[in-house]
Amino acid sequence: MGLPQGSVRLIENMDPITPDNWPKASRTLKMFFKGVHTPWVTGTEKIENADNDQEVLWLLYSKLAPEYQYLGDDASTAQSLWAKCVKLFEASNMSSRMNARRTFVHTLHDPSKPIDLYISAIEDAVQRLDRLGAKPSDTEVSDTLLMNLHKS
Repeated sequence: MGLPQGSVRLIENMDPITPDNWPKASRTLKMFFKGVHTPWVTGTEKIENADNDQEVLWLLYSKLAPEYQYLGDDASTAQSLWAKCVKLFEASNMSSRMNARRTFVHTLHDPSKPIDLYISAIEDAVQRLDRLGAKPSDTEVSDTLLMNLHKS
């Protein structure tokens, strides 16, 4: 039994997965996996002969940015590829912390889009920093929100 094509089409236009967009991409994919009845992909419980595993493996591999597709080279299940993505994209090292900090302080408000998108982007950046053990203070978050808010 294949994945529902209507559901697959919903994530076709998703940006390729990179460390910078991992928080948003992982939330989207977790909901997708629930929606297509494959939530085991993001868990740790081993599932033998899971339906659709190879399709989900290919889908996850195809959503990775080309420079990260090497993660799928020896992945035999969707769950193992997911675990590799989590390990790489959520690793706390200087490079990931600097990239996360850069995203946080350089997120700008686009007045042509709803303010909720700007706030959500800041929240995503804060969550990423928190996962890396470098959560900014509430004052720093407020300052960044106000500094990067469009002047209009």
